[in-house]
Amino acid sequence: MRTRRFLLAVVLGICSASVWAEADYPLELEKITIKVIDVHMHEGIADLGYSTIRKVCVDGQAYLLLLSPKGIVGLSASFRDGKPEQCTFLPDGSAISLK
Repeated sequence: MRTRRFLLAVVLGICSASVWAEADYPLELEKITIKVIDVHMHEGIADLGYSTIRKVCVDGQAYLLLLSPKGIVGLSASFRDGKPEQCTFLPDGSAISLK
């Protein structure tokens, strides 16, 4: 009985994942960026390299995206005054935070 439940859960998971995969749409990082902060990390005499923190707008919610030269390192929702930060796009296509 447990095996059947497990297999049913796997099949339902695959079906729901394929439905969400069809709903994906491409986003251009430059168009959804609200703010960029470049961070140079070093410790003593060792140079650990550069990273970038970008605040981006996706579906009305602001997110913080940590990028390294090798790719995406982390993603987190952006908060302002203890609440999730909302954002929108101006008519010219640029993203801004809502206050």
